[in-house]
Amino acid sequence: MRSFSILGIVLLAGLCACSKKTPAEGAKAQTAAASLGGQGDGNGKGAPPDGVHGTRKMKGIDVPVFLDGSEIAVLRYGEMPAVDNVGTPHSEAFRVSDYLRGIGVAPETVKSVYFYDGTNRIGSIEGSELAQGRDRFKFHFASGDAGNAETLWDTVGLKNAFIVHEIRKMVIFVAKAPPAIDKKLQCIVAQDGHCSEDVPYAPSPELAKGTRIYLDGKMVGFVKRRMLSNATIVGKTSTGDDQYSLAKFMSSLGIDNAKVQSVDLVAGDDIVARADASEWTKDGASVTFTLQKHEHGKGHMHVPAAMQAKGASADKDAMATAVLVHVTSPASHRDVVAISDETEMSAKLASNESTDEAAGIGSGSGSN
Repeated sequence: MRSFSILGIVLLAGLCACSKKTPAEGAKAQTAAASLGGQGDGNGKGAPPDGVHGTRKMKGIDVPVFLDGSEIAVLRYGEMPAVDNVGTPHSEAFRVSDYLRGIGVAPETVKSVYFYDGTNRIGSIEGSELAQGRDRFKFHFASGDAGNAETLWDTVGLKNAFIVHEIRKMVIFVAKAPPAIDKKLQCIVAQDGHCSEDVPYAPSPELAKGTRIYLDGKMVGFVKRRMLSNATIVGKTSTGDDQYSLAKFMSSLGIDNAKVQSVDLVAGDDIVARADASEWTKDGASVTFTLQKHEHGKGHMHVPAAMQAKGASADKDAMATAVLVHVTSPASHRDVVAISDETEMSAKLASNESTDEAAGIGSGSGSN
């Protein structure tokens, strides 16, 4: 578990230390960071993309992943599909090709993958490069089991040598042609001559902000009030709010509850509840959720004690940012943590709002 109070102290100390650097020292630090292939800054130079170390990890950015213009996943530790850890137990790392396959994209069909930084500049991997360098292209998360996704490869010899360190948006091209990347600006140029904020081919500006539902690693839907049919309502709270059945909502997305092998409820990057096949058969119908204003469809789940961490003696409510359903894929090996104020804070901080500006929508031409 992460401690937000300790992180705040560390952040403050870091700010004080950074403020004492001379311009020359700052320039040296940027040069050193930029010289590390794939270990740069998220903007190609070496400075943190937002100017303040640590704040991005506290915010918990949801990195949207698009396939030919449609959002198909969010890249964060808590929502990773079942893929091999090719790092160490204490420093996990993952292959890009394994991640793609885990979210339902066959790596051999990929034309190109674009990795955006916070300024809409783009690093990329060609499909042919991905095929030849399966073990070369890896990523990890800044805090190990939390934080933003960061690249772990150098760009020597690649068609696009631009380094993106911290990934803010991932765009995959399979059926559609990758738009041209301007070699000078290192981005898709809009009609006004500036870097486009648009996601190529995306028809709608709506991101998956509500509780996301994954089936065997693939996102099959997300919670949004207007998407919930009356058939999913199973009651009302004492304050008159509708209570929705998670199992019925899963059914509406094409998930066969009778075939479910396990279900994980995720808060930010923590698993706060798990049900195996027998537990889901027994108590799955009792998992309900409510929606509250200004929380973008993040469901407040009523979780039976049997699905919580060991030692739980009573049902509890918990905000869930994702639900991971396993039917054919292996269940997660990660520990279930106790529902607490800290896991609630983790769920509340989990957000893709900071990427909205960098995840605009438009045609493949890069026009606004």
